[in-house]
Amino acid sequence: MHNIDFHASTGALGGGALTKVAPGEEVVLRFKANKPGTYVYHCALVAL
Repeated sequence: MHNIDFHASTGALGGGALTKVAPGEEVVLRFKANKPGTYVYHCALVAL
């Protein structure tokens, strides 16, 4: 199981719990970039 913390689109805490992807799954994240700049994301696994 892996996720992505994407603070620009999911707000505080990055939404890691909402973006879990299991092996073999594919997920598409869409967001509107309302402000110019860099949108940083990173992985952040919760303790298993």
